[in-house]
Amino acid sequence: MNQPPFLLFYLASFLESMAIFYFIYNFNRITFISKEFFIISSIYPLLAYVIRKLPISFGIHSIILILLISVFLNYYFKINLHYSLLSATLVVAILILSEYITVIFFMKLINFNFTELINNNITWFISCMPHIFIIILLAYLIGKHRS
Repeated sequence: MNQPPFLLFYLASFLESMAIFYFIYNFNRITFISKEFFIISSIYPLLAYVIRKLPISFGIHSIILILLISVFLNYYFKINLHYSLLSATLVVAILILSEYITVIFFMKLINFNFTELINNNITWFISCMPHIFIIILLAYLIGKHRS
């Protein structure tokens, strides 16, 4: 698998982390403070990048990131560890499911197989966007429903 350049990975991960933390803020009814939000969203991609570079089995990095998000929510926002784990696991599950569905759709749309899709930096980046929008939409709906 071709690794995207760091800046492209960081940009995609930054947008993804903004969606993830927007979801978590709404799910846990955290007061939105833009400075905190952008700091968290800027740090998360760096952690994700380092964790993905570790020589561990596929999927373990997602578990580590769930735990990191949970500990952060528990420590920084004083959210009960149970709810921290629940919201982090829920958003990562939604992320994985929506990413799977949108990548399958995108592969059929452009007539690429998975290897071709992820080895082309432009198609890889573009294929990241739909699931980010899905998470943002779900977060918005949760926030609307809870207010």
